[in-house]
Amino acid sequence: MTVHALALEPITEDISECLYSVYLMRDESRKNAMQLLGYFEELREPICLCEESIKKSLKGGPMEKQFRPLAQTSMTRP
Repeated sequence: MTVHALALEPITEDISECLYSVYLMRDESRKNAMQLLGYFEELREPICLCEESIKKSLKGGPMEKQFRPLAQTSMTRP
């Protein structure tokens, strides 16, 4: 799970365009977050706890299939 900078911008009248932009940037945002975790391993546990909470809140909903945990994946330091 990652947060793109657009997700923190104020909502405009055309919210669908903003949400679509966040969706399009998900792979780039994920790559950047994975790189950050490679340098700061101590972030992994807090992120895992947060992701577990998010996963529980999405259970049974339409977004459950879209959620991809970040910190639980294996990775190597860049």
